[in-house]
Amino acid sequence: MGESSAVGFFAKLPVSFNKVRIPLRIDTVKRKNATNINQTCELAEEGNPRAMYFLSHRYRFGVRVPNTDPTSKRKYDRIPHDYEKSLQLLKESAGYLYPPALYELGLKYYKGNGVEVDHKSAFELFMSAAELKYPRAMFYVS
Repeated sequence: MGESSAVGFFAKLPVSFNKVRIPLRIDTVKRKNATNINQTCELAEEGNPRAMYFLSHRYRFGVRVPNTDPTSKRKYDRIPHDYEKSLQLLKESAGYLYPPALYELGLKYYKGNGVEVDHKSAFELFMSAAELKYPRAMFYVS
């Protein structure tokens, strides 16, 4: 299955298949630093696929981040569990052809985690990630 077979699947995603590829770098030193989480949120809003992928994990599992509000007595805030937002961010990241997002979205379709089981879409996602030389996806395609 080449690039043309994947186009039909990506047409269903919220982000266009033909978007310009964005650099995948996130400048963060410590992941739990609140300013870095805020920077990651800003990068995700700007369309950085790696930032979207990173945030999708944070919404899937929920994380504690240091509180930046000086008037609050709480030391930490929490990014809440939000599986739907996590899935939305993952689909947007996959729309930019970010290989880890393609692979993980393929796993969701393969196993039916949060979506209906769809082995055809899963295979297309695994194939797209494998074509981008993502080793984990190559395992499912082989």
